[in-house]
This record gives sequence, structure tokens and C-alpha cells, in this order.
Amino acid sequence: MSTLAYNPSIPAGSNNPSQDYKLIQINFASIQTLVDVDHVDFGNLKYGQHKQITVSSNNVSPSLNSGVSVIYANVGIANPSVSQTFAYNGTLSFPLTAVRAYCTFTPGGGSTCMASNYFNVNETIALTNGAAGQFATITFTTGAVTGTNFGVLYSGTLSGALGFPNSYTVASNQCTVGQFRVGSPATVIIIQI
Repeated sequence: MSTLAYNPSIPAGSNNPSQDYKLIQINFASIQTLVDVDHVDFGNLKYGQHKQITVSSNNVSPSLNSGVSVIYANVGIANPSVSQTFAYNGTLSFPLTAVRAYCTFTPGGGSTCMASNYFNVNETIALTNGAAGQFATITFTTGAVTGTNFGVLYSGTLSGALGFPNSYTVASNQCTVGQFRVGSPATVIIIQI
């Protein structure tokens, strides 16, 4: 990416604008280039809104006064080779990207079922029968988690004693949670900081 030309002293107060019009056009073109990166363009009814937020490289935690918040990128906690997004609230920094994968599904008694809402997991969920229900093995999209140090939050009707799963295992690219009742919707959320 090249640098943008911009001259804040154009138009010059002592000049007729017609003398500076080429430099004014350069300034306007540079402003348009900046707006086009993350913002809704001029002439759109959603002006002033963001299409996305692009954060430049990894940055150290900011030092701001209390009451000021900022979003920034820094080295990932779970994987230092990948940037992670943080929020700083004037006192502390918090990672914003703790939810790494998510899916909802309904075990149907067969060997697989399809996730109805999901991200960063394979749509097809493997099911195995247990003594009191079905175990669901959820495979993550490559890169969704790093290693086996992640948390699994789940909800649904479980068939184990006291409603807790009879089994919970994690591997580098998947987790298995059970035993879910056949026909009962379930949700699994994967978190990693």
C-alpha cells in the first residue's frame, strides 16, 4: 500500500482557489481513499457508518485515561503468531474474540446430523450412541482453536445423571460432548482466550 498525498494548508488563504484546484483535488481524492477502506461511501444514506474496522498490525495495550475506550490488535493469547482483537476500557484490556466456534443441532438417532446454525465448525456432526443418549463429535474449521486448551459451553437436554454430560473430551481439532437426548435441540459454544 502506498502513502497518500495530502496537504493540510491547501487551499492557501492568500490564493485564489483556482490556483490550488489541482492540490484540492489531490486532497479530496486522498480523503475518498481513506473513507473507502472501512466506511460507507459518500452519497449513501448510511453515511458515517462503518462497513468494517481494519486494525493495523499488532499494537501494545494503550495507555488512556479512565472513561476512554479503544479497540486494538495485539499478539494472540492462545496463538502468538495470530493477531487477536482487544478492547481497552481506560483501566484494563479484554480480548474480544473469545467465542471461536458455535453450533446448534438436534441429534436424530442416526450416525450424523446437520448443524442448523454454526460457524467455524463442520456442518455435519458425527453422532455415536451411548447408554443414555448420543455423543456429538464436533469438528472445528482449521485454525478455529489452537491446541486443546479451550472451553466448551453447552446447553440442551442431556441424558446423564443430574443433566450433566457423561463424557466430555477435547482434541486438537474437535470435541465430543454427550449424552444428548435424541430429538432434543442442543447448542455447543467453543471459547478460547
